[in-house]
Amino acid sequence: MQAGIIDLKGADLSRANLRGADLREADLSRANLSKANLTEAIIVRGFLGDANLHEAILQGAFLMEAILA
Repeated sequence: MQAGIIDLKGADLSRANLRGADLREADLSRANLSKANLTEAIIVRGFLGDANLHEAILQGAFLMEAILA
């Protein structure tokens, strides 16, 4: 069962604890993820265009087919 796209476009997730979050197919375009903890998060086929990842923690994060441009 597929949940569909999670719409987080432009969301302010700065400093959010997203450790281990399942963000498959999430639309995080223009989201503020500065200083967010994305340790071991799963971002498969996610959209991160123009997202602010300044000082985000991505240790062990799984990004596959993610769109960063």
